[in-house]
Amino acid sequence: MVQKRGFPNVLVVLMAVLVLGGSVVGVVVPLLRAGHEELSSSSSATANLSGLTSFAGSVFGITGASAGSAPAAPLTTVLGTTTIATSTVTTFSSTTETGPDKGTTYDGSPAGIAPNSDIEFFSNLTLNVSNPSESLQKAAEIASSLGGYVASSTYSASLATVTLRVPGENYQSALAQLGALGTVVSASSSSDDVTVQYTDLNATLQSLLTEQTSLLKLLSQSNSVNATLDIESVLQKTDAQINSVESSILQTAQLIEYATIGIDFQTPVAHALSPLVVKLSATPLTGMSPLSVTLNAVVSGGVQPYFVNFNFGDGTSAQGQQLIHQFTQAGRYNVTVSATDQSGNVSLAWILVNVTSPPVASGVTAFGACVWGLFTGVVEGIIEVAAIVLPVFAVLYVGVLPAYRRFSRTKQADRAAEPQPEIP
Repeated sequence: MVQKRGFPNVLVVLMAVLVLGGSVVGVVVPLLRAGHEELSSSSSATANLSGLTSFAGSVFGITGASAGSAPAAPLTTVLGTTTIATSTVTTFSSTTETGPDKGTTYDGSPAGIAPNSDIEFFSNLTLNVSNPSESLQKAAEIASSLGGYVASSTYSASLATVTLRVPGENYQSALAQLGALGTVVSASSSSDDVTVQYTDLNATLQSLLTEQTSLLKLLSQSNSVNATLDIESVLQKTDAQINSVESSILQTAQLIEYATIGIDFQTPVAHALSPLVVKLSATPLTGMSPLSVTLNAVVSGGVQPYFVNFNFGDGTSAQGQQLIHQFTQAGRYNVTVSATDQSGNVSLAWILVNVTSPPVASGVTAFGACVWGLFTGVVEGIIEVAAIVLPVFAVLYVGVLPAYRRFSRTKQADRAAEPQPEIP
């Protein structure tokens, strides 16, 4: 009877040890480790968040962006001028005007440019021609013969606009040949020295690649479900930053290798000037942040050249007729463009861009994820404890317990064999 009651008691004790030990391993140990493990120099706080900390963040509304990381600044790429407004990359531009006393001549020859510098060259020409469509075709042939290509073009009976990309070494030759297609009404050239920007982008990329390698090493060494999920979350953000920096490096290298030349072919004005008109188009008009929108302002009438200025409605602005702007925050933005001609006439146009927020997990979803994380941590801890306790229990039950029982029986038999004292 003693043995029958003892075996269930042993099972109860064993189950209690497994549950309590699993709870300690699955919940308490990760919390103690969280303060000592560092995933990387820039993301250790995010990677070491435990399930309870994540649950508290969901209750009090603390997200990754509000916990210390500032939202990315808008990125605007203008045809003819590139402006990168971020907190880590600074663009140094050197834009000059044309003329006999200016730093850049009409044929695009830059004055005083340091050797081994990364320079982006841009030019804009306005030519009077008899046949704008035919002149556009000739301009495309010139660019092709010099190893370039047509980036974009539009034409009508009286106006044709083309944007050409030609190799930097053929930049001056292209300007000379294109200028000979008609009578030059206006011309402007500019250059951007992006040496510092290009160096900073490559340094940033190397830092992110080093961080990625560290995260991958930690991921391969992780033996906890929660730690693995945290590392993978930080790794995804690092991969996205690497893709963004690589895209900026590729775009900058493309602008350095190929100079940009914009040309407006128009028929000579032999009548009264038409009113100044600007038409604005944008693609896409709606989407989730960050949203890159291509904007195009087509200006006609008035007296050339035109001065075109964009106001994006998010606190930033830029100059140019064709550009790409990135909206980083959700909201409805009234994008306005103003065109001013040489006589001071002004024409306005505007368009609405709707930027929505990416979907985020609700409070119920976050709570469920927290509970599931705690449950999986406890189950994992029970399995880890069982892997140690069960073999020990099996050894005790198979080897030690039978020996102990035999010893107890022998001792009881010896006591029974001893002569009993007589009671007087």
